[in-house]
Amino acid sequence: MEETIDPKPTESFMQRKADGQEEIEHLQNECLKLKEARSLLRAFYKTDADLLPDHKEGTLMVRLHHMANRSSDVAITELCEQLDATETKFPGTDLRLLLKPGADKNLRDQVV
Repeated sequence: MEETIDPKPTESFMQRKADGQEEIEHLQNECLKLKEARSLLRAFYKTDADLLPDHKEGTLMVRLHHMANRSSDVAITELCEQLDATETKFPGTDLRLLLKPGADKNLRDQVV
């Protein structure tokens, strides 16, 4: 008499294995996104910027220079919009910070 194997436990095992693989891939993608975000923030903190106080309007515009690539510029633009919405005051002043990405060049180099 030949012994037969019930396929249900095998199918269940294979499904759990596939689910586990999907979870691993998801976690790997999340780790990659986190590394990209950290890299973007490091670039944000290191980028050149022009500081333009406007005492009449009560603002301090921080005009950031372009990032290394367009996708970084887009991400930084979204970050700036979120930070501007907080209406943060520059420490020690009554000036509200306004972050503007994408200045083409340093304003101090312009001839007026």
